[in-house]
Amino acid sequence: MTENYETLDIFDVMDVHVDEVKIDERHSTRACIVKKPPKISGEELKSIRERLKLSQSTFAEILGCQRSALSHWERGKREVPEMATRLIEILRDDPDYLFKKGIVKEQK
Repeated sequence: MTENYETLDIFDVMDVHVDEVKIDERHSTRACIVKKPPKISGEELKSIRERLKLSQSTFAEILGCQRSALSHWERGKREVPEMATRLIEILRDDPDYLFKKGIVKEQK
């Protein structure tokens, strides 16, 4: 049952059960069980990008990858990495996230 989970000690994790662990009187950390993100198909990835009205070049820059890598993901030639999948999940659930955080600004 736990094969889809990784145990990590981190400070910010979304949607997981978290227990605080005391290290000493001044320090503590959260012991977390982090659920692996679901796989995103190339078709779904392209749909999310198009719903955001972003070009491949712009979306690749946001994800921190080359446009060619994004193209491979969208065409199903390569699997979307977990790190990119986590950000893509956030954007799927909150399309305005990048604008609200000031990461992306629309050009007039």
